[in-house]
Amino acid sequence: MSKTLKRSPFAQAFAWFSDLLADHSEIFWSLYSVDLDAALEMQPPDSWDAFPLFQLLNDYLCSDANLRLGLFHTKLINQFSPLVIRYIDLVRTLSINNKYANC
Repeated sequence: MSKTLKRSPFAQAFAWFSDLLADHSEIFWSLYSVDLDAALEMQPPDSWDAFPLFQLLNDYLCSDANLRLGLFHTKLINQFSPLVIRYIDLVRTLSINNKYANC
């Protein structure tokens, strides 16, 4: 037997392992999503308490090629987009107010 024939099952196993690990991660995040939803429902709508959590999760998910824009990441982006838009508007308003205050 040649060396390439002996190595091919290992190469296939590593390729499958990567795919299975990505699937496992998505399953884990979908289970976490239930708890995240429950925690966010308890937050007042005008609270910024969950924003650091979004930043942390988004940074992590963006750094992993298998999870970036996956099911959980897309759900997270959609779920937090109103909060992010409010944050951007607030920063913009504060920036404009500071410009006029310094004149």
